[in-house]
Amino acid sequence: MLDREGRRHLDVFFDRPLGRELVGHTPAEPPAELRPRTGGVWRWQGDNILRFAATDRLEAATRYEIELIPERLLGEKQIWAGELRFEVVTDAFQVERVDLHEEPLPDEPGKVRLRGTLYFNYPVEPRELAPRLELRDPGATEPVPVALETRWNSKSIGFRVEAITKSVEERTLELIVAGDLTPAEGNVELAESFVHSIVLGSRNHLAVRSVTSQPGEQESVLRIELSSPAEPEAARGSKTAGQKPKTKNKNQKPGTFTAFRPWEVR
Repeated sequence: MLDREGRRHLDVFFDRPLGRELVGHTPAEPPAELRPRTGGVWRWQGDNILRFAATDRLEAATRYEIELIPERLLGEKQIWAGELRFEVVTDAFQVERVDLHEEPLPDEPGKVRLRGTLYFNYPVEPRELAPRLELRDPGATEPVPVALETRWNSKSIGFRVEAITKSVEERTLELIVAGDLTPAEGNVELAESFVHSIVLGSRNHLAVRSVTSQPGEQESVLRIELSSPAEPEAARGSKTAGQKPKTKNKNQKPGTFTAFRPWEVR
């Protein structure tokens, strides 16, 4: 059993009181090996509980292997009948989320740059992530290169994809992080490849992706996310808000709204 919150110790439980009369004592020779090697001591915590207390802390997102040494645990006439090797993982390693947006390329009509950030629960080394990050585009005939913008170990890694061509119909791209990626400090891989779907809008038609509201004391704001970048000036005057029983229709429309009333945006 692992102290997951503090990562200060782990306990091995036996079905026999092998530590009788030894509670609180440290064996003369280590009764088990812990890999990766970690500073600390083994001590009998109870009649049947052997504890490894780490000098500092066990590493995060790390898989440890415990190998028991029976001759240092058993008394006379005792025989070992169970497994000798066990694994324990301090914590899972995972991608928490992806933030991404499009940037229009004024000199290349119909093309956009994708820029975003990958968020992990533990710091990642960019040089390890780079060969394990790819963008799959059903509209491309060759692999789409993904450039990393963060050069240091971090939980948030910025990236960009240059000059993606939009088609007449929208299409779905896939940003993939390979499942064998490990954190900068730790050896636990992602449980499986992480896949994030990106809907690339049509070059001819705009679509509303989402509408969110941000209430305030003096004014409220509606945030409208579109399928493609749009000039704020071009959108000005193209939206109306009315007090109606539904909400329909990334622009902002500040103003004064009555609280606790549904609104419709067109």
